[in-house]
Amino acid sequence: MASPELLALPRAAVLMLWAGAYLRGDAGPDDAAQHALGTGKDRSGAEGVELFDWLTGLRRLPLVQLRLVLPVPGRIAGLVGPPPAVQAALAAEQALVVTAAGIPDHTLVPEDTPVSSLQGPIALVDWMQYPAPLGANLAPASSSGTAREQLLRVMQRVADSSQDLDLVPDEPIPARDLPSGWARTMPPRHVTAADAHLLTLAGRILALSAQELRAGSPTARALADDQARRRLLEELRDAAREALVETVQRAAGPEG
Repeated sequence: MASPELLALPRAAVLMLWAGAYLRGDAGPDDAAQHALGTGKDRSGAEGVELFDWLTGLRRLPLVQLRLVLPVPGRIAGLVGPPPAVQAALAAEQALVVTAAGIPDHTLVPEDTPVSSLQGPIALVDWMQYPAPLGANLAPASSSGTAREQLLRVMQRVADSSQDLDLVPDEPIPARDLPSGWARTMPPRHVTAADAHLLTLAGRILALSAQELRAGSPTARALADDQARRRLLEELRDAAREALVETVQRAAGPEG
């Protein structure tokens, strides 16, 4: 049987998948913490929480639940504060919010510090924990369960448009081109083939569309062309983000 394809995802999504595997009993805390770091040469930093301790601490929380948030300026729904947590989540464009019996307990945000090593560039990864403010509320998840269909519709509109987008979602993203704060991981064994494929697709589109938005178009003939191109890329990015979050939430949830 062929080995499953590696997933390229934001670190918070990788950690949530493996935390879900640990809470289901499919992985021990050592293995889950190691897999959450990704398959590259990255190392745990000296600051922040130890993932082993964090994972085992989850079992002491009543009715613990995890929520993945991939915020951008103007779209911070799902974050609970305090302000430093929101600022860190926006800077990293990702966070995990942990609740106990429906009450926000804390937020976890990864911080990557690039360093040089004999093996080449690596990142030191620190997971910073922010206790939730007393009395904080977490709005119900807004997922409609249709993020996959919405992503496919947007992809079809892009395919039918005349805009020149340099996106190849069927090809893996080379490790050297991964966005900062992302990692490659094997999917935990409880993740279905369908969910793994959707995570692969959504992750690639999110990373590539964000990269294209930052780079701009050197071939746009007029401002109107550039604006139309940006609107399509923003639609792709937003649809991919929603599909990624929805799929991780489903895949990392308790065994049904």
